[in-house]
Amino acid sequence: MAPRPLPMAELTAGALAAALRACLDEPACRERAAVLAHRLRAEDGPGAVLSLVTRLAGGAGRP
Repeated sequence: MAPRPLPMAELTAGALAAALRACLDEPACRERAAVLAHRLRAEDGPGAVLSLVTRLAGGAGRP
């Protein structure tokens, strides 16, 4: 449940504002955003990147 994608030819400040407003006004969108925010906060993004870079560089990875 999200607004339809905005084709670049139709992308204006007003169209983008309307799409954002539609998301903010829709309770289901707010609930899904809250769930996603919780999941993102729980991830260790920088740690995962460090692990991958270390592995690619030939190291053993993070302890």
